[in-house]
Amino acid sequence: MSVVIVESLRRLMAPGDGVIITPPVYPPFFDLVVEAGGRVVEVPLLDDAASYRLDLPGIDAALRAGACGVLLCNPHNPVGLVHSREELERLSEIVAEHDGFVVSDEIHAPLTHHGTKFTPYLSVSDAAREHGVAAESGSKAFNLAGLKTAMFVVDSEPMTRWLDQLPDEVSYRTGSFGLLATREGFRDSLDWLDETITVIQDNTELLEREVAEKLPGVVVRRGRATYLAWLDMRALGWGDDPAAYALEHTEVALSNGPRFGDAGKGFARINLACAPETIVEAVDRLSRAVR
Repeated sequence: MSVVIVESLRRLMAPGDGVIITPPVYPPFFDLVVEAGGRVVEVPLLDDAASYRLDLPGIDAALRAGACGVLLCNPHNPVGLVHSREELERLSEIVAEHDGFVVSDEIHAPLTHHGTKFTPYLSVSDAAREHGVAAESGSKAFNLAGLKTAMFVVDSEPMTRWLDQLPDEVSYRTGSFGLLATREGFRDSLDWLDETITVIQDNTELLEREVAEKLPGVVVRRGRATYLAWLDMRALGWGDDPAAYALEHTEVALSNGPRFGDAGKGFARINLACAPETIVEAVDRLSRAVR
């Protein structure tokens, strides 16, 4: 997936151009922009303590100030935000007004929860199709990351011509086994995926119950996609990086919130793609440290 993102950015921007990312966001985004030769421009998500959303005026201002495009996380890791069609449509209008681009990382799209509708960026408007490229993969849905397969997706003549100009060497980085496994996943394993999403949602509800009972003050910021949950642990007084405290004092390995940007200070990410007993044990250990 990183190859698709970096190669897209390299060909959509000039060296030193600013690329907008929206923290708290998947930590490699910070590095991928730099690897492509760009400069990170942070426009944090808006957070009203109940939900997150894109800061569209902030993105508009950053583009007006010289940023050239947006690296979008859709659905958003770590908060599980599934961007609405209305927000994505407005984003496409803003980007088009500034003659910019969007690279939409949609790796978690297959893991959108039941009852929630995922909107691909390229589906929202002609403007999005004219300036957008989506990065797609079965890596998260079917646990295929080690097999190294991802896809560029475009949906307009200008972007098709752009894609045709990619060097052949880019496609050579695809793993043959990954290609076969990805095809098998999306063609013949959707029933398995459906059951997997149900398990993830059950685990999310279990986490919410366990945290409410045993970790008062901790807030589970529940998303509508991914197998991850975002924990607001600021009330515990464990500092900017509660995951570091948790690892040292409870041997529970959470993802360190500050790695997702300044907006992640006091937060941690937990992986729910595990047995329910693991979630219960993790919360029990964390609660003992609180006591």
